[in-house]
Amino acid sequence: ALERLSGRPYSEVSELAERWLKSHDPLLTRIGTRWGLISRDDSWFLLGPEVSAESLRRFEQLAADVFAEDDPLLELPPEERWDASFRGKQSRCSSVLRNGMAETLALLGARPEGLRSATGAREIAPRVVQKSLDNQPWLRWASLTSQLPLLAEAAPEQFLKAIERDLRQSNPAIARLFDDQGDPFFTSQPHTGLLWALEVLAWDRSLLARVSLILARLDDLVPTMKTGNSPSRSLSEIFMPWLPQTTAPVEERVRVLSKLLKERTDAGWRLLVGLLPDQHQMSVPTARPKWRDWTLDWTPSVTRAAYWTQVVESSRLLVQDLGTDVARWEALIANFENLPDPVRFEFVGRLGQFAETDLDQEQRRTLSEALREKATHHRRFTDTDWALPPEEVSNLEHLRERFEPEDPVRKWA
Repeated sequence: ALERLSGRPYSEVSELAERWLKSHDPLLTRIGTRWGLISRDDSWFLLGPEVSAESLRRFEQLAADVFAEDDPLLELPPEERWDASFRGKQSRCSSVLRNGMAETLALLGARPEGLRSATGAREIAPRVVQKSLDNQPWLRWASLTSQLPLLAEAAPEQFLKAIERDLRQSNPAIARLFDDQGDPFFTSQPHTGLLWALEVLAWDRSLLARVSLILARLDDLVPTMKTGNSPSRSLSEIFMPWLPQTTAPVEERVRVLSKLLKERTDAGWRLLVGLLPDQHQMSVPTARPKWRDWTLDWTPSVTRAAYWTQVVESSRLLVQDLGTDVARWEALIANFENLPDPVRFEFVGRLGQFAETDLDQEQRRTLSEALREKATHHRRFTDTDWALPPEEVSNLEHLRERFEPEDPVRKWA
């Protein structure tokens, strides 16, 4: 790889690296047999002007070839991958080489101005990312899982287009990344790189809507994940009202949530219910860009006004989208105390109207029982600080009576 990149024999490149290593202010560092740059950032701007168009041409060809190699380890069943090296299932290109090439592509995409003397530098990252990912099978995506966050940084538009085009297929390739990969402690989970890449792009407010729709589509498409990250968890972390992990302001976040509910109704509904405030919510950091400046203005603190704006507007979206789906009404009754005050009162009014509709006896029994359980729970713990006020509990009990089925068998079942 070094010979192809430099156009010189390896021995000559090695000799030059040794001289640089021993200089007064070295650019390179070496630990064992592994070489690296002291500072990629400084090296990019100090040496960038010396990079020629021919060097970039060689880099583009090499990067395309490196990313075109599928990982032979993935040809084995998950339970047999632990001894892949003994079976000769190893990539020709090391992970160090792949990661280094991907990081250089990310720098080319984020800071092409560092290569002032090389024409066409801005077009290299988009071309390589498109060639590497567009219309590729699942094995290619899985083989590049560790590099996907950097490839997303390198060319966000091409990266998202490749995913969107794949998801329009009847059998999307990337859906296979979420198939059961065995015990996560002993086997790789190829879907994690894709989710981290999408989390990286979500920091850019201009990309938030597209990223969210992709994650929602994946949430509808793939099976529920037992452990590790999942599309729904990524969405929740991005939109957590008390720690949103995107630079989009609250007004934009609410618009995106509304769009999700309209275009990906089931995933949008699950997300909004999961974002309702409760006493047990936790948040973990999402993946962040390494070279893009999307997070420079971000702060982990959220104003009370911004927090309550998202909570109220998101809750209102749920109430307005109930329709005639009894399961949704039942889910919102289960989360009744988590609704903010103005929306809770609105929901009570909607419940009263829904009680007058043409519901069958089983539907009435379902909602009546849900209301009974909620009222009983708050009556039992009336002295706690989280219990609903007695007048609200009374309202729930009155509503329960209005939903009671006429059939005595169902009523007392």
